[in-house]
Amino acid sequence: MDTIKNIHSLIETDFERSLADAAFSQLEDNDNKLRLNNFAYSLRELSRHILHRLAPDDMVKSTCWFKPTDKKNPDAITRSQRMKYAIQRGLSDEFLYAALKLNFEEQINVLKNSIDTLSKYTHINEKSFDCPESEVDKISKEVIEAFTEFAKGINECRSAIVDALEDSINEELVSKLFGEVINDIDWLASHYEIEDYTISSIKLEYFSNDFCEFEVVGSVTARLQYGSDGDMKRGDGYETWESYPFSAQLYTTLENGEIQYNLEISDFSVDTDGHWG
Repeated sequence: MDTIKNIHSLIETDFERSLADAAFSQLEDNDNKLRLNNFAYSLRELSRHILHRLAPDDMVKSTCWFKPTDKKNPDAITRSQRMKYAIQRGLSDEFLYAALKLNFEEQINVLKNSIDTLSKYTHINEKSFDCPESEVDKISKEVIEAFTEFAKGINECRSAIVDALEDSINEELVSKLFGEVINDIDWLASHYEIEDYTISSIKLEYFSNDFCEFEVVGSVTARLQYGSDGDMKRGDGYETWESYPFSAQLYTTLENGEIQYNLEISDFSVDTDGHWG
């Protein structure tokens, strides 16, 4: 089940899910002498659909790293280039290596070779027909592991981007929380002060050739003061501390294949429903 789950992590459409399930159903049909052939053909086609969705032609060709490999057909995109785009989008190789300490050439080559292996079994001849159990297990395992590494590569790149920008995200949140009036909290009391905040998660929501958007979820603790400072000194005021969940959308741009570290907040909200019990 883990192997199917890893491939499903790359799938978004109902058609792709149905095709993936059908491919593995073919593999499990032990009485079918064409089970490896059918599995190979179905999974190869699934990989083609996934890669074309993850790496559309116009997006691949507009990256800083794309170079035509066929002089007669300069618009042609190789399978390796689609895999590369699915993982790193518009990031340059130099930025990927130097700033994020990442190199996905091995994962890309493994998946490419595995899909090439599948292609050998889509054409039925004496060698590819009614393969022994050991051959079926070997081929299917290699292909599934390659898809797993490919999925991990996508997630690893996204995680590295989040890690690289974590300090910048924190700086922007500090500026927002401590340097601006938070209207969601301001109207709850006469005065308020932000005491502390914590971040629960940072998720890379959108990643393209020139734009990254993040969703940040956390909580903020505020001191609420009812009455003036004079009221507080006279003992006529009241203060309390409350924590509220917050969410924020932040974005930054890519220029010449490099992520810019100056982020901006596009949306910020604090959920104060808990204040009312």
